Amino acid sequence: MEVTLSENNQNNRNFTSVIKNKRAFFSGLDWKTLPSEEKNARTFARKNDAEYFLSCQYQDSENETKTMVAFIGKEDLPAGASSFWSLALMIKPLIEPDGYAICELGDLYGFVSCVNNVLVNDVVGNKSQIMSALTTFLEFNETPEPGWKLYQPESWDISQALPSLTLSALIDVKKPPKEAAFTRVSRKRQFMIYGGSAILAILLWNGITMYQEYREKEAAAEAARLRLAKEMADKQAIQIAPPWQHLPEIKPFIDKCIDKWDALPLSIAGWRFDLAECSTSGNDGLLRTSYKELSGVTVEDFSTRIREIFQGTTTATFVLPEGSAGGFSLPVSFDVSPDPITPDTLPQATDIQERLTTFAQKMRLKLTWQEIENTKTDEEGRPIILPWNEYELMIQTSTPPSILFANFHEPAVRFQYAGIKLEEGRLNYEIKGAFYVKNN
Repeated sequence: MEVTLSENNQNNRNFTSVIKNKRAFFSGLDWKTLPSEEKNARTFARKNDAEYFLSCQYQDSENETKTMVAFIGKEDLPAGASSFWSLALMIKPLIEPDGYAICELGDLYGFVSCVNNVLVNDVVGNKSQIMSALTTFLEFNETPEPGWKLYQPESWDISQALPSLTLSALIDVKKPPKEAAFTRVSRKRQFMIYGGSAILAILLWNGITMYQEYREKEAAAEAARLRLAKEMADKQAIQIAPPWQHLPEIKPFIDKCIDKWDALPLSIAGWRFDLAECSTSGNDGLLRTSYKELSGVTVEDFSTRIREIFQGTTTATFVLPEGSAGGFSLPVSFDVSPDPITPDTLPQATDIQERLTTFAQKMRLKLTWQEIENTKTDEEGRPIILPWNEYELMIQTSTPPSILFANFHEPAVRFQYAGIKLEEGRLNYEIKGAFYVKNN
């Protein structure tokens, strides 16, 4: 077994690769959250000049699915290895949902931690570096009720630790878990390369005419492959659910937000209303509020009154230590249309843009939109052309939304955010969402 220490050129982080049976097991990888504008982990890895990538998904605090990605570049590939694995993702199932493990890696140690099933640490270093990382982890994460699941080397003195998690126990397996396996970024087909003498022999044997027929067959096969790829892309586009189908239409969204706004006190224990934000990603939504502290009142006054008003169903949050702003959150439920507009009945871009502009002119409001990049890719990196285009939409106005949208019906428009803010004694509104049009 060989252990090597390499330097990651992208972010100056050290990582260790442990090689056995032509398998390289990496520890100390730099995990990045996949940006929302990226279509998939493979294209993100390609943009970062990676040779191999690995991704895993998790649920964030708002129950949205996020993706973490790790890369290894061509210059980081250890000699003698033909497959690559993440030790952190091999250890993570052993410490879920909340735990950490310290594993000996030759003269170094690997530290892996996980909170609420989310990978937090993948660090490699000497004993003092790992102790520092462990101390930081424990300071910033509250101990779960059943306690941490934890593994430590026999030479370390950590109370309530499980038996030592040895490196050999992890890598001496017939087949490591596929979830921990790196994937090559490029999927170019491998072609057999013939020497000049072999080609010459074929030409001599079959003649120029047969060679031309061979080329024609190859061209026909390539054309068939492209047609098949296009058909698969079209099928995948059909299988992708239109984003507006799981969002409420304009009136149900606005009505539910207004119901929540109207129930908010303008003052709570001497704290003055400042801002309320209503948002949704489907049937479930959230109302976030902000109140400003006035002279002579405390955060305790506000917190106590919130518990009384909402009978313990929500709690106050504050900007501390200043204590000048506080708020709370409430759930909002929305009704999604059982019969949403279909892609083939979407309006043309110019038609809906004219209607929106006319609406803005009549109501004297500020309206802006911007087209969103709509191309998605499949696992092979091929583009999937969707039958719709999407435009981000934002409206700013001082007209109450109940009046603004009383007679406005546009099934191709969906709002996901509505904010109300008190400024100089006047309520101003900001509404964000999108509208969808045919992709001709």
